[in-house]
Amino acid sequence: MLANDLKTEGFTVVSLDPGDVSTGMWKYLLQNVYTETSGTQRRQPSLTPQQSVAAMLGLTLRLSIQQSGKFFLYDGQELPW
Repeated sequence: MLANDLKTEGFTVVSLDPGDVSTGMWKYLLQNVYTETSGTQRRQPSLTPQQSVAAMLGLTLRLSIQQSGKFFLYDGQELPW
């Protein structure tokens, strides 16, 4: 795993979930995938791209080498693999 390989060199490697971001992809999903008949729960994105990126950048600045190999939501909540 990349996180283990680079940890010995002092790098912190994590996976980040940007959250529900209002993008063109979300607009497409809302119009074409999340339909009444699809059975998929329809929800609205809660973040602008700027909010998501700002939160992820702030999180990356707070991470330590001990958190390498983990998965986080944009707001710092650790997620299961």
